[in-house]
Amino acid sequence: MDYIFYAPDGDVDNGVVLKITNDRSATVDYRFTLILTSGDRRQETEVVGRVGPKSLVTGDSEGLYFSPFGPEAAIGEIGLRGYSFRSEGSQ
Repeated sequence: MDYIFYAPDGDVDNGVVLKITNDRSATVDYRFTLILTSGDRRQETEVVGRVGPKSLVTGDSEGLYFSPFGPEAAIGEIGLRGYSFRSEGSQ
């Protein structure tokens, strides 16, 4: 998994975009809690989805863009908790 921070630039919020790449030949289901902090503020979001074989998912249309604090506060830290990646046929 990769991520990109978006800094303030005109009308762009302070946010983060996740990119999940699947190099396998089977679909992968993913689940994790994304943790974002800004000063004394903290946002936790459960992220669930799937990515097809030999493909990637990213951005807002895939539910992987997060700007929990709006333009007034930059994201200071990003973390993951309880992540699970499972491909078809795995137990």
